[in-house]
Amino acid sequence: MKIRILILRFAAYLVIAIGFSVSSLNALASGTGTEDLINMAEDGNPMAQRMLGERYAMGLEGAPLDFEKAIFWWNKAAENGDAFAQYNLGVFYKLGQGSMEKDYVQAYMWFSIAEAFAKDTTSGRAAKKKAENEKKSIEPSMTSQQIQKAQSMADIWIMKH
Repeated sequence: MKIRILILRFAAYLVIAIGFSVSSLNALASGTGTEDLINMAEDGNPMAQRMLGERYAMGLEGAPLDFEKAIFWWNKAAENGDAFAQYNLGVFYKLGQGSMEKDYVQAYMWFSIAEAFAKDTTSGRAAKKKAENEKKSIEPSMTSQQIQKAQSMADIWIMKH
């Protein structure tokens, strides 16, 4: 019972914190099946990769609740420049979900990457704002050295991608 309550609380946090993008919501509402999303994700579609991660993170639309698969697909989408997937990884590091230990340095890094990759669109600006707010929320729990390290790691990741 306690685990179920924790999962439900986490799911509610994801809905609020991740704030599915409008395009994600449209695709989820359009009835795109999980098998179709898997095929698109395997073909390298970053939106499909992110949405698949969201489904696994929430246990939706025929995708079982599986944080490891969510992390896997968000990493793929993040590599393909999806700011919301990068943001989602930051949230997982902030909370310590799945195989990720709570790690504010990694969280800050991913939030910084999401800010840099956010496009100048409505959903991109939303991702950027969410990432900025999350960075501000964890900064008081970090030393200046940790923040510098996280920013340096983000800069290196950004240069490689």
